[in-house]
Amino acid sequence: MAEAKYAMTLKWTKFVLGVGICSAAWASPHGVFYGTDSGKLAGVKLYSSAQIQDGSSAIPLTRFGAGLREKKVVFIWAKVYVAQMYSSFELKKVPEQVQDLVTKLPIAIALSFVRTVDAGKISTAFLESFEANQVAVSRPPYSSFLEQLKTMGEVKEGQTLWLILQNVGEKEQVTVERDGREILQVTGDKKDRLIFSMLSIWLGVPADSGLEKLKRQIFEQVR
Repeated sequence: MAEAKYAMTLKWTKFVLGVGICSAAWASPHGVFYGTDSGKLAGVKLYSSAQIQDGSSAIPLTRFGAGLREKKVVFIWAKVYVAQMYSSFELKKVPEQVQDLVTKLPIAIALSFVRTVDAGKISTAFLESFEANQVAVSRPPYSSFLEQLKTMGEVKEGQTLWLILQNVGEKEQVTVERDGREILQVTGDKKDRLIFSMLSIWLGVPADSGLEKLKRQIFEQVR
């Protein structure tokens, strides 16, 4: 597969007859694409496919995992977001080793929030997950990523953050989009293991019991 030369915009894709109205689906300013509806989780629609629009070409993606992220607050489990993970490779199940996924790029992760969360808390959550996986967060590209997260503003209930993981030449790149617009982008050398560390948030060492539950949900799914 040719490596991406431009920042990628992720869109839902669906093959349908007729025209419908997109409710609770993701819309791009470049056009509306519908996801193939495969049920709901915590009120969020699940989609079995998506596509990355790269200039005039489109890269189809297939979902390989999904689950609900919860956070335990005192004695109550609070629902935070529904995660859906996509790869350009059709995976029968999630590889047991995170490193095996790094060869299945591009990968896109949709985080659909079921409650409003401020940017500071989101940045802290990423920080805690990086630290749980022994990532050097004080150095770029991680320090830059965390600082940019703090300035993106709160993510409102019903909004989706897209994380697009891809190779760009000899480097690795992570782009975060919201409402069809890029809100941050970081690039690192291969030795920084940027994509591996990003995937480890959900598939590596869980930072808390809520992420451990989410990881089990993702790994239990077999196509």
